[in-house]
Amino acid sequence: MTRALIQSLGFTRAEVVFTADTRIGGTASYSRAKLMGLARDSITSSSSTPLRFPAVIGAVVAVVALVTGLAVLIQQVILGDPWGWDFTGTAMLGLLTTFLTGLILLSMGVLGMYMAAVQREVLRRPLYLVDEARSIRL
Repeated sequence: MTRALIQSLGFTRAEVVFTADTRIGGTASYSRAKLMGLARDSITSSSSTPLRFPAVIGAVVAVVALVTGLAVLIQQVILGDPWGWDFTGTAMLGLLTTFLTGLILLSMGVLGMYMAAVQREVLRRPLYLVDEARSIRL
């Protein structure tokens, strides 16, 4: 998280290349699980992109289920099953459940994006940083 905050400051950065010596005593205290947790926390605290995934997935699932449901409805009810799909009531309930699941995921994604906007406001990070202050006397 600190690295993301430092990069967002906008000052010029320099890269220092060095080769670390081998550890003299003991072992590293951060296990792979701790490193993965640190990476997860860094991603979720500095970006709202993961909160958009449920909205996108929900929209895709809802649209696919809606188009499939309309195709089944037209094919079964209006045309009288000319293609021989022979959809049962259970399959139609499955399509309805899939459509509603997509709507729920879409709603969760919208709520997540709203929460990300609230979090950005609560953090009160400055909109800009002043590099140098000068005063002009009149």
